Amino acid sequence: MSGLSEAIEAKRGLPVSQILEELKAETIDVVGPIEGKDLRDVVTVLCSGLDYRLSQAPDSPLKSALVRAFNSMSIAEFGFNLADPVVASMLDAGVEAGLVDVNERLWFYGIATKQVPKYPNVELRDVLAVIEPEKLDGTWHEIEETSGQSFQLQLNTRPPETTHIVVQWQGVDGEWYHATALHGLLAPVQYRAQLPFYGVPRKLRWRCEYLLDGQVMVA
Repeated sequence: MSGLSEAIEAKRGLPVSQILEELKAETIDVVGPIEGKDLRDVVTVLCSGLDYRLSQAPDSPLKSALVRAFNSMSIAEFGFNLADPVVASMLDAGVEAGLVDVNERLWFYGIATKQVPKYPNVELRDVLAVIEPEKLDGTWHEIEETSGQSFQLQLNTRPPETTHIVVQWQGVDGEWYHATALHGLLAPVQYRAQLPFYGVPRKLRWRCEYLLDGQVMVA
């Protein structure tokens, strides 16, 4: 079971809409590049004594690397990404050498840490796949050969959310091609979409991500 599935399962018993809302609200701390407006906070750290300490320290490859990194922060292609093991190791080495204070290291990590969504792409179907899989479909439903040009759906009850139907027709080569689609399916009413004129009867098939309570007709 994936991390997302486990998180959903842990919320079983709550309304599906609440589970989705809570998952979308969850965040995690991610260490990344220091850039943009965060560079102003770096100036504060440098001015607190770090810049002076580096200027007074004996020349060394580590000192040169740190000075070059701090001076290049505003240049996008250089950056100062503490998620990069090389950059993180350089900062740790600066602490061990006494060039960077422990608190300054914490400041840099604080500046570089951002809150991002834990599940940025979670959707209702993800929740239903765990809690109510019987509401999902996604399979192709075939319709025998027809010359009808109107694809119709009489929806009896509302699906879990606004959805759509994709309709394909089968060519003489046996391949399936896009014919039409019904969008904005939600209210329990009749929906219609025009089918292309094929000249001869064609087999059709349609698919929806949710199991629909309704009747499909071709007229």
